[in-house]
Amino acid sequence: MTGERSNPPEGQHVHSQDLRVFQGVEAWVFDLDNTLYPAETNLFDQINAQMARYVANLLSLNLDQAVSQQKAYYHKY
Repeated sequence: MTGERSNPPEGQHVHSQDLRVFQGVEAWVFDLDNTLYPAETNLFDQINAQMARYVANLLSLNLDQAVSQQKAYYHKY
C-alpha cells in the first residue's frame, strides 16, 4: 500500500477495494448498552444518521427513502 487511495467505483465503499486496512485487527468492540459512551452523547442517533446517509448515497435515495429502506432491511434481515 502506498498510502494513496483512488476513489472507489460509484456505490462502493473505499474498504471494499482494499481490505488490507483491517490487517492485524484482532477484535471489534461494539457499545450496545452505553457502557463505553454516556447516553448523553446520543451515539445511536449518530449511528442511525450515518447509516441513513450511507444507504442514501449507496442506493441514490433521498434521506427519507433511505431511512425507510434501512428499516425495511432491518426487519427483513
